[in-house]
Amino acid sequence: MERINELHTSISSHAAILNANSSKLSRCISIHSTGSLLSLSQLDRFLNECIKVFPTKSCYNIGALVGDIVVSINLQSNSDATDTTAKKKRGYDDSYDRARESVNAARLRLQKTKSATVDDDHLNLAEDVIANMFRQIKGFNGELVIESLGLSVSPNKMFKNTNASTGTSSTSTAQPPPNFSTRPQLIIACRLSGGVAIPLITLKRVLSQNEAFFDGMITTSVDSLGPEYRLPMSDLGKGAESKGQKSMLLFVAVPPPTYPRLVKMPRGENGNDDGDDDQERPTKQRRT
Repeated sequence: MERINELHTSISSHAAILNANSSKLSRCISIHSTGSLLSLSQLDRFLNECIKVFPTKSCYNIGALVGDIVVSINLQSNSDATDTTAKKKRGYDDSYDRARESVNAARLRLQKTKSATVDDDHLNLAEDVIANMFRQIKGFNGELVIESLGLSVSPNKMFKNTNASTGTSSTSTAQPPPNFSTRPQLIIACRLSGGVAIPLITLKRVLSQNEAFFDGMITTSVDSLGPEYRLPMSDLGKGAESKGQKSMLLFVAVPPPTYPRLVKMPRGENGNDDGDDDQERPTKQRRT
């Protein structure tokens, strides 16, 4: 137990990176509560520091608890836990179908508004990322956590802009946080179920290149978001929120296509993968 306490103390010394408002040790789990907003770059820096003292990456999780984003580390495990994307043979995987649906919806909106031009390679890259999200992002015990997902162009109207003198708010002139670029870009918005621990190793594997997270953020507060970013909630999510358990909203900027392309997963006949890593087909969720 002395070793556990030492590890918790070492990890807690880096909790300021997350702007953590509390750090505690509970049953060998180091728990750090960060409030309602966290950037992926903060997560990156925190992980990079903590794995120097506790390198078991599969023990790091993130979730939402009563409105706060919580990062937890199971300090009792000394070896990598079984990956929640363990290989199974479960028939048809519709991850790419669902990803293509999101991207095609974005293409239609672009054609109608003509407000921005997005390279086709950039949209194809977004499709790859979204498919990997549907396929791999699950809870620690394999729970389905993606309640809804959408693809949008440009974050410039994502956040409300509050006039300090009048107290009024508007989304027409809002600016994104510093970790987002102001140039038009593709933004993946995703609602993740609250109260479920999600392995950080999975998030980073799906949402990173060159060993670093994409630009992005996680929040539990919808009050600061424009209406177009308030994604649909599942019935289970509505029930949980009525009891004070908020879900997490994940926003990720898809990198420009000049970056190295992600390796697209092989597909066999009839849309199935040739390998043995098909997952149980998730229930389709409503999308924006």
